[in-house]
Amino acid sequence: MYRSHRSQRTALAVLILCGFAGTPASADPERPPFAHLRTSCPRIKAAIADAYQESVTFRRLVDQIEATPTFVFVEARWCGTVTDNACTLIGSSGSGRFLQIRASPLMNQRQLTGVLAHELQHAVEIIQNPDVVDAKSLRSLYRRIGFFSGRSGIQETWETNQARETERIVLGEAREFRRHARARTQR
Repeated sequence: MYRSHRSQRTALAVLILCGFAGTPASADPERPPFAHLRTSCPRIKAAIADAYQESVTFRRLVDQIEATPTFVFVEARWCGTVTDNACTLIGSSGSGRFLQIRASPLMNQRQLTGVLAHELQHAVEIIQNPDVVDAKSLRSLYRRIGFFSGRSGIQETWETNQARETERIVLGEAREFRRHARARTQR
């Protein structure tokens, strides 16, 4: 779910002052950390590493993000409800754009994997549209590719079928990977 809100400048200033909010996520200890996908939450780092290993689709999303000048910050934050997660454009500059993904800390591993896949798909949707640089252009993008899904306080929420499908595919790939891994260990 993408969110449009009014405090983008404040959030961007906080990220800049805090050194881009966290450290790069890493898929595994052998690989250098991701440069553009960042989190300060060890649980989210672990979920990203697992999903990167278990799902070709998730790996494609992360690799697409890594190939751009866009930074995506994933934060474990109370979102109102377990299902109230979001991807938000928090700013842009001549050198890139800055997106924030919020994920509820109350989710189990499977739910977190699904939410990360869903919200990273929204990040890729934004990345693929370089004209999205502010709340107005972000809203215009989602009017074109998605549908309005409601309001939460002053924030509009938008959705795309592609993000829902990506979540479903990643969860299926991760489930199959784990099933095959269990079968290999039982032999």
